[in-house]
Order: sequence, then C-alpha cells, then structure tokens
Amino acid sequence: MLSSGIEPATRNAMMAFAQALGRMHAATVGREPDFVALLRRVDVVHRVDGIAQQAEAAVTEMPALLHRELGMEIPDEVSEQIAHGARLFTGGRFRAFSPSDLCPDNVILNEEGARILDYEWGGFRDATLDIAYALVSFPGCLCDIELSRERALQMVEAWRAEVVGVWPALADDALLADKILEARLIWVWLSTYWFLPADHARIAAAREHGLSVPRSDALLNRWAALAEDARCLGNDAVGDFAEAVCAVLDEHFS
Repeated sequence: MLSSGIEPATRNAMMAFAQALGRMHAATVGREPDFVALLRRVDVVHRVDGIAQQAEAAVTEMPALLHRELGMEIPDEVSEQIAHGARLFTGGRFRAFSPSDLCPDNVILNEEGARILDYEWGGFRDATLDIAYALVSFPGCLCDIELSRERALQMVEAWRAEVVGVWPALADDALLADKILEARLIWVWLSTYWFLPADHARIAAAREHGLSVPRSDALLNRWAALAEDARCLGNDAVGDFAEAVCAVLDEHFS
C-alpha cells in the first residue's frame, strides 16, 4: 500500500499506523512491572535491551566513525543532545511498551487498522521513539517513504490524540515538538551508525525489504529531514550539523 503512493490510501495507512502506536502506548503506561513479571515467568530474568546497548555504543563510537568515513567533527552542543537522546531508550518521561522494530514489513494493515507483528526487541522505552521511528522513515532498515512535513505533523497529531489522556504534558505543542526532534536525532544517529560502514551482510539483508532504497538515498533523506525539522524548531546547532552531514554524504556516495 505504501509503495503505491496512491492517495488517500497512503495517508490512511500512515494515520492508522500512528493511531495504533498511540493506543498501544496508552494501554501500557505503568505496566512495566507486569512486563518484568511476564519475563520472569518465561525464565528471561536478565534480559538485555540490545537497542539500548547499540544506542550507547553509537554515542561512543560514532565520532570516530564520522571522522574516519567523512572527515567530520561533531560540535559539543550536538554531542550533548545526542547523548541526551540516547537516554530515551533506558529512561524518558513518557515510558510505555515499544516494539522497537517498526519496519513496514512487520506491520499488517486491514479494516481494523494497523497490527504490529514483531516484538523480538520489545521493551519499555520513551514512546516518542516509536512515532519518531516512522518519521525518520524506519532507521533500523533501508525502507524509505516520501513523507512531507505536513504528513509528518498529521501523524504526530494522530498519535498524540491517543496518548494525551495519559500524558497531558504532551498537549504542549513546543514540548511535543522538542521531544520528537530529540527522538529523531538519536534514530538518525543510530541509522548512520548501522549503515554508513560498508557492512555488506547488513546492507544486503536490509535491501530485501519491500520498501528498501540504496543506503545512500536512505541516509541522505534521513539527515535532510532532520535538518528541516531542526530548522523549523529553531535548533540551529542540529540544523547546521545535519545540513553539513548531508553535503558530505552526497560527496561521499557520488
């Protein structure tokens, strides 16, 4: 459906996806002890959150990776925001259950809405990570959809309508926008950590997905969208850096 680009089917699919995420988040707020108890029942006592570990590794290792691959240095202000964003995986103000892997290949759309299939990396994280995952265009793989800023805002509104009852603070437009940008930043950072190196096995696996594009296109689109969002919110530190990354990536892949 998403690959067809036919309206209003594409819009309806994205809205259904955002609403399904919001309903899941609203239903699982405060249920983390139940999740831990469930893991104990199935003898998973010391479960490791692989995504959180990779986010921490990306914060530490990406500066050297960017310097080696692109010859870039990271401004201190941007580094601080990235490190803060990584903490959304282990803490965050708006914790709820997160499937983590929200690739379109793992979502079924039917008359009842959207149904998420893969919970292998599921756990409790800041819920803004999930809606931002879709806005970044699925950073854990190379799936890519054309998502205008207007459509992105519509998706955020659809998600917010489902969760604002449990998180009234998200009625504040400025707060919501800042939280979404923070989550987008760490996802773009992680996506670059995963796909900038020429890891042929990882890239080949991601290219098997139905909506995949070349990694050059995916990374450029993700940084460009981040730059636009940061500019619109007045975060010039992230905006400047994201635009610089776009320029260097374009040269790197040409």
